Amino acid sequence: LLEVELGDVDGDGVAGLAAIEAPVHDPARYVTLWRWHGWGFSLVWRSMPGDYRDLIILPAADGQPARLSVAVAP
Repeated sequence: LLEVELGDVDGDGVAGLAAIEAPVHDPARYVTLWRWHGWGFSLVWRSMPGDYRDLIILPAADGQPARLSVAVAP
């Protein structure tokens, strides 16, 4: 894991985990979302491979859900 953020990204009132991962033996990075299930985390979503950095969870505002923000190198 290169970067980790906690926040309620699906509006269920429970903080989830967002991460930028760089698996061993894989040059790509992935953005992933995980849900806490009481004993550990379960993978909810994984992005396509890319050169991701600067992960931020933007808080919910004006009736809109929280959003992920991540930079992608050109």
